[in-house]
Order: sequence, then C-alpha cells, then structure tokens
Amino acid sequence: MGGDDKAFHEHRGIQLIDRALRVCASQSAVWVASSRSADRYARRGIATIPDALPGFAGPLSGLLAGFQKRQAGVLLSIPVDLLGPEQADMEHLLHSLSATQRCCYALIGDRKQPLFAAWRVDCELIEHAHRRLLAGRGSVFKFQDEIGAQPVDFGPRAETWQNLNQVNP
Repeated sequence: MGGDDKAFHEHRGIQLIDRALRVCASQSAVWVASSRSADRYARRGIATIPDALPGFAGPLSGLLAGFQKRQAGVLLSIPVDLLGPEQADMEHLLHSLSATQRCCYALIGDRKQPLFAAWRVDCELIEHAHRRLLAGRGSVFKFQDEIGAQPVDFGPRAETWQNLNQVNP
C-alpha cells in the first residue's frame, strides 16, 4: 500500500481501522499494534503499542507487543485488512477458545485467517513468540502450528469476507 499505514486506507468510503474498531466495540480495551502512525492514531483517541521488534518484523511482532501488554488472559486479534467480520463473529471466536487451547483462529473455507484469532496469553506464549522473532522466523501460520492453534470454521457466514492481502480465486 505504498508504505502508508493501511489502516487509514478507505474501502467503500470507510477507513479500514474504523471497520476493525466496530468489530472490537464490545471489548474492554482495544490497542492497535503499529510500528508507524502513532500520532495519527493518538489524534483519533486510539491507543497504540509499538511492534515488539523494530524494523517491520511482521505481524508476529505486533502480536508479541500485544501479548507483552496483556501479560495474561485472552487477547483477541483482528487484521484491519480483513473485511466482513462483525462483532458477533469476534464474540464467537472468543467463546470458541477452550480453557486448554493456546489459540483459535478463523477458517474460511480452506483459507486460514491467522490474525483473526483468540490467544490465551501467558509467559510461555510470550517467550515462544519472542524466540521465533529473534531467530528470524516470524510466520504467524507456523507459530500457530507450533502452539497447536485450532481452526474455527465460520462456514457460509464468512463466504463474503475478503482479505485485501489475498487474491480470491
């Protein structure tokens, strides 16, 4: 997206960040993991946390920043470029996370949406994510595989969802 913060790009007249915030409206605390545009978010009253590692280390660095801020409990994540989910979908994801699971994520057909996820945060998860990043292995897909993340099939409801980073067949 030309080096700009994609959260401020518009889709059908609505900024992507505003779409994501609507989905998260029922949550008690909302943070945006962003390695840039902190002033722009602050002007809108949106709390930001910088990526855990400098230099655009990828989405896992933003997740790690969220894990570190949360420390313990459940963290919900949603990418700004996933169009379609509603607040009820976030709640469904939250309620799908069992007491023994580390993570569950949205599955749309055969497409994994690793950043639309519920994470059970603890010291072990934080350390695991940090080690992966320091080793240059920032794939969220592989991180989720390693921690035994489980898919939550959103079925027909999600057929209209669109990830702006994925080309639909």
